[in-house]
Amino acid sequence: MSDIFISYAREDRAKAKALAEVFEAQGWSVWWDRDIPAGRSFDQVIEEQIGSAKCIVVLWSAASVASDWVKSEAGEGVARKALVPVRIDATKVPLEFRRLQTVDLCGWDRGESHPEMAGLLDAISGQIKAPVKSVPGGPRWRPSTRLIFGTIMAALLLGAIAFFAMRRTASDSPSQTPEPGVTEITSTRNLRLEFLQDGRPCRMSTATYKNYPVVRVLLKQRPIEIRCEYYESAIQICAWTDDSIFRQIQAGMSIEDVPYFRPGTGMAAPDSGYSALILENRGQHYIVDDRLKKLPDNRASFTFTSAQDDNGTLARWPPRIYLVVLSDVNHPTFVDADEFERVILEFEQ
Repeated sequence: MSDIFISYAREDRAKAKALAEVFEAQGWSVWWDRDIPAGRSFDQVIEEQIGSAKCIVVLWSAASVASDWVKSEAGEGVARKALVPVRIDATKVPLEFRRLQTVDLCGWDRGESHPEMAGLLDAISGQIKAPVKSVPGGPRWRPSTRLIFGTIMAALLLGAIAFFAMRRTASDSPSQTPEPGVTEITSTRNLRLEFLQDGRPCRMSTATYKNYPVVRVLLKQRPIEIRCEYYESAIQICAWTDDSIFRQIQAGMSIEDVPYFRPGTGMAAPDSGYSALILENRGQHYIVDDRLKKLPDNRASFTFTSAQDDNGTLARWPPRIYLVVLSDVNHPTFVDADEFERVILEFEQ
């Protein structure tokens, strides 16, 4: 039994091999080499391997979207809720798989870093229940002994300077206290939202912003995992570049009167499933069923690997993104005060 089964077209063998090495470096077992032992049929071996694997990674490319074998293997992954789809070139994902959140590794080469690699490893880790040891970057660099010694001495010198400077100014500096009205939290009050990067919780706090109760989340330039209660109804998210979306929703309103939550405003990034957080103040991400990854304790999660505006995918997360998150569970078609959150995502630049 292997942890991971890689489904790919023959033309993409080199890419499959490179990814297999990344997975094996985590200590995960991988079946990807389709050299069939003598005396065994191709169909029989594939069925055994895909049936026993905990996770099925499909590599979508110009060659694989034309392969009935790859599409059948991807279909098996969907049926088992074990599929992790990956795009390795700009080809459109087959229509029946576009609703799935897809990792975009276009342009990635062996030994290089990639902004979505961490998200891919996290998705596989969740499927096979094994930790991510490290996110690959470039080739390992080993510093010389002289450089190590020089770095240590410089660090000691700077530390001594900082220590005496702090002592010198301590009596003149006020003690640091939390900003008034700000409370550190681990999950939001209404929907119990948690924000994580690289599997670790992000710093979160509640505050009052322009008379609105908001949640502030401090983030790095990394994919974002959002965890929440598992609801039969959808998790609905609107994201925008300024706070104007905050005033467009109030408790007691009809869903029909909220511009970005009314029926028919659901959306997803073209050709990339739901992995891109689209910045659009008249549309929503409608996340439900197989767009959610089930977790223990009646929890679920979903991940955004990048942001997208009218010009396409952004190279970096912007400094601030304003979110309204809703799950309409109590009185359908009406917004209750405990059904939504206003969230400000703040990114390191």
